[in-house]
Amino acid sequence: MTVFIDYSIGPVQTFVAQSRRTRDLWGSSYLLSFLSGHAMLGAVQAGGRVVRPRVDDDLVFLWISGQRSGDPPTVGSLPNRFQIEIQDETQVYPVVKATTEALYSAWNRVHNAVFEKFIRDVVSYGNDTEQIWDRQTSHFWEILWTSSTCSNSDSLARRKHWRTHHPTEEPGDKCTVMHDYQEISGFCRAGGKDQARLQGLFWGELRKKLRPSELRDDERLCSIALVKRLFPLVAKEAVGWELDTSRWPSTVFIAAVPWIRNAVSYAPEKAEHFATLVRDIGGSTTFIEKRPPFDSGAESRNRLTAIDENYFHKAFIRNPRLCPLESSAEYSKEEARSKLLEALDAIQETALNDGTTIGPASNYYALLLADGDRVGNRLIPELGNDAVGTGLARFSKLVPSIVRKHDGVLVYGGGDDVLAMLPVPEALQCAQELSEEYNKAFGGADVATLSVGIAFSHIRFPLTSALRQVHALLDEKAKEYNGRNSLAAAVCNRGGTICEWTTTWLRNSLFKPEGKVKSVELVDKLSQRLAGEAYQSGVSASFLYRLRQVLGLLSDQPHWRPGDQFKLPAGVDGYKFIRAEVIRMFVDPEQQSKQELVDETAQLVWDLLPVARNFTTSDTDALPVTIDGLLLARFLSTGGREEDR
Repeated sequence: MTVFIDYSIGPVQTFVAQSRRTRDLWGSSYLLSFLSGHAMLGAVQAGGRVVRPRVDDDLVFLWISGQRSGDPPTVGSLPNRFQIEIQDETQVYPVVKATTEALYSAWNRVHNAVFEKFIRDVVSYGNDTEQIWDRQTSHFWEILWTSSTCSNSDSLARRKHWRTHHPTEEPGDKCTVMHDYQEISGFCRAGGKDQARLQGLFWGELRKKLRPSELRDDERLCSIALVKRLFPLVAKEAVGWELDTSRWPSTVFIAAVPWIRNAVSYAPEKAEHFATLVRDIGGSTTFIEKRPPFDSGAESRNRLTAIDENYFHKAFIRNPRLCPLESSAEYSKEEARSKLLEALDAIQETALNDGTTIGPASNYYALLLADGDRVGNRLIPELGNDAVGTGLARFSKLVPSIVRKHDGVLVYGGGDDVLAMLPVPEALQCAQELSEEYNKAFGGADVATLSVGIAFSHIRFPLTSALRQVHALLDEKAKEYNGRNSLAAAVCNRGGTICEWTTTWLRNSLFKPEGKVKSVELVDKLSQRLAGEAYQSGVSASFLYRLRQVLGLLSDQPHWRPGDQFKLPAGVDGYKFIRAEVIRMFVDPEQQSKQELVDETAQLVWDLLPVARNFTTSDTDALPVTIDGLLLARFLSTGGREEDR
């Protein structure tokens, strides 16, 4: 009798989402994929067959199983949940046992490599450090599995409600990244000055074994966070092949990619001059040699791409704490700072083809999270297990090129899951293309849909907070609230969320009765208009805020919050009101008289106002509308740039 084993490795959120740096985020995703691959290999060697996902051509699985050619995998591509097929029900327990043993064998190799290289020599400075390490690494993983004769059983989902994994009790001072776990020195600052001194001594000794960038002065980590952070430095011993993480780009760099492109294309000499000045004034440490996420070419040859990305921002250069400069024979510290600002100004003031200037680098990047809809309880029953496995494998192969095409960096891409970082202007188009290619991978089947969450996050907004935001957008908004096959996007600055828009991929258009229009296309068109010469930024902003105020009054909701909906009362001709407001938006009377320009803009605004969900409500007396799509278009029109002071 054929039996299907559904196997899950957790806790994913604790392991992946609690990441302070982009490299930690990549490292945790990569490591989880690596461990999952070893578990799959253990199942195969015990007589099972991995049927979901298809792993025959997966690069991570091939390298784990010894079939190595070309460069090693640099991105995780295997999910933490997979399905094993066996032909004899008596083999369930032996296969599960082999799967779990293979997982822990790989995990032990990874954390032991980190311990022996970096921790062993400082154990004597700690208080039960080795015992803390063993306790945490031995009891971290939560393994869940179920067996069934049905390939699309929901038994594993139900099994997750049965809580049998109990995390260890963690006393003492907690890890500054994974806050539920004790940091490994074993000392507690609440115990007095001597304990605080010994704790500082332990971490000081450990930092001596690392590069300054590996462990900040204020970081005290648990064993799990240290493994995520340090395993790439001992990758040969830990995973079996070398990994180069020295070029992993930060959120600041991702945000600046469009600015870098413009700088090296329109002002190459000024860009080289600025890079030379940074090197001469800041020293060799300012050159971090990051690999640009975009294709190599003129951009990668210009040294602007190799300097510390913080130098792209005037606020950083002006801050003596963030950018300390030493006096030299040629310049005083203030003269050096002035020279850097002058050279950066010259780049920003360079004209582009459309008559605008390069301007400052963006202060925002996009964090994108995508997930297939109802794979287990709808996609598999309708298409079959083999077809779904093949479709997921086909989609996974396309993901890296799609993200790279949009100047993004893929953090994880396996099965129906995608996690990526992108520049602001590219994020919505990348999401749209992922959704379309996911559907194509399954032959255009109506049930094959993808939901996406995008958090447009400020570069100083904590990465852990951005991750929580994007998970909430995907799970709570795009999937649960909007009925899946949806996009949820929010803009998060240092003060919180400033807009939150949830929509279906396609929406009805009052002006295109022959069919639907793409929601992303509408936002892009409106953002281009708001950024164009036909508008003055202050006027377009005031138009949106006035519209928000009037809609609030009409629907008796004067206090607006991101994501709020207004109900336009029956009998109100909303389009005529919008058109009148658009006419007022134009400053030039000649533009006000251009009916085609006014109509096109009013139509864009009106088509974006209605709430677009994958199910209808029973309320037919009022039209639900939301201002958030327009606010998102307004944000995109700036490219995420703030005034560089």
